[in-house]
Amino acid sequence: IDELCSETGMVPYGGDTAKSERIIVDVVVIGEAHPDQILRQTGAEPGDALWVTGWLGSSRAGWLAYEDRREREENIRERFWFPPRRWGILENLRSNLPIRAMTDLSDGLALDLKKILGDSSCGAEVQFDQLPIEDVIGQFCESRGIDSTEAAFLGGEDFELLVVEEGDSQPTDRLRVGEIPLTRIGRLTSNPGRIECRKGDRILDELPRSFEHFPSS
Repeated sequence: IDELCSETGMVPYGGDTAKSERIIVDVVVIGEAHPDQILRQTGAEPGDALWVTGWLGSSRAGWLAYEDRREREENIRERFWFPPRRWGILENLRSNLPIRAMTDLSDGLALDLKKILGDSSCGAEVQFDQLPIEDVIGQFCESRGIDSTEAAFLGGEDFELLVVEEGDSQPTDRLRVGEIPLTRIGRLTSNPGRIECRKGDRILDELPRSFEHFPSS
């Protein structure tokens, strides 16, 4: 915690005064920003492009490797325990794309995309073939009979950024923000709330079910 606070210029204060048989760590980050610099989940429009930073599905694979307890997969497990830090890349992102909205991918692409849609009355097309998956994660998933694209779509705690470009202006599906890859994975549509997933020209009829904190049934 001290290392992260030093890196980001934060000051740690604490903490909860409660008794428990186990160690429980609650973390709340409080800060301020100029209103012009704040990017929200709201405001996306049909035709806007969807981009993600980094890689998807890595944390999910890391958790599965942790459950296996295989020593040779330490590098996979680390994807779960040490998520990427996307601190300080906003200005570089804005220099590459005109950004209309943004959110982090903590609950997984499937759920966090719904938050963008719910705040904008849009739908979305997601190209599963475009989901950025590290080669080592793809190989790990294949060795266990896991669909890596489902891990990328559903797996939470990747802590990458889902970026809504204002319009769809880029001639390529891949950009770089410093050392961080930025991948176009789809676009927003005028079908409110509907997520249409594609593999190539094929529309997937049945979508896998994502985790929900408070399911309705």
